[in-house]
Amino acid sequence: MGKTAGCPLPSARSSSPVSSVRQSSGTITLSSPRRQPSSSRRSSFPAFAISIAALVEIFTIPAFASLSDRVGRRPLLIGGAVLLGVWTFVFFALLGTKSTVLIVLAAVIGLAVGHAAVYGTQGSFYAELFGTRVRYSGASFTYQISGIFGGALAPIIAAALFPIGGATLISVYIAVLCALSVLCYFLAEETFQKDIYEEEPEEQRLVAEQHG
Repeated sequence: MGKTAGCPLPSARSSSPVSSVRQSSGTITLSSPRRQPSSSRRSSFPAFAISIAALVEIFTIPAFASLSDRVGRRPLLIGGAVLLGVWTFVFFALLGTKSTVLIVLAAVIGLAVGHAAVYGTQGSFYAELFGTRVRYSGASFTYQISGIFGGALAPIIAAALFPIGGATLISVYIAVLCALSVLCYFLAEETFQKDIYEEEPEEQRLVAEQHG
């Protein structure tokens, strides 16, 4: 387990940034009283916009994953988290325009670019952070625990913040999580050229102690 293996915990699963952006924006887009449409066609449009973005993301996730094999994991993780932190403010502003093109653009940039840059890179990054003896448990623990805080709680928090400060306060909440993610990714080691089969010194020492 490297010296920074535990650091990405708050940002796993794109997690804090990506899941929070996706879950929180979905809460406001689909559930906000002031955005309730007058027709069934308009009421289904937010889901349609997200579906278009998800369709594009099918191609951008593997594209960013492949790019991370060439330029490294950290640049894409940091860049994606920064983009999400900034874009969350733009996202809600574009939703307010009620323009079909702008709302689809908001969803596509957020999911197919920001989310894809982080999510497409995470699988390799988290696995590479841990040595062979603890890789599965280390990566899974990081991914699942952070998913609770970054994803599962996001709609609840967004629903609580919206009556107080509207979409602006939710954007601030997401931006703070993104900033935390950027810090963790910055402090983490670069892993894309790491020998994933090599046991790390901490593991060797732990095994030696267990065998007396």
